Amino acid sequence: MGIAAVIVVATAFGRPESDVTQWVYQTAAGLPAALAVLTALTGARTRVIWFKVCPILLGSTAGLLLVASLD
Repeated sequence: MGIAAVIVVATAFGRPESDVTQWVYQTAAGLPAALAVLTALTGARTRVIWFKVCPILLGSTAGLLLVASLD
């Protein structure tokens, strides 16, 4: 929730073309990407469907944040 709060503040109060806003998006994309890899290596091997879907959702989130950081 803390990372999401930082993204919301950067989006609400920053300018989209600002280097700080882009840096926040790119840095914040690292956490979902790392969690997607971790979940793919560990939790996705279980029979629980939510753990199998989680790497896809986290990877999509990281990708969207990286796309948002582009000019």
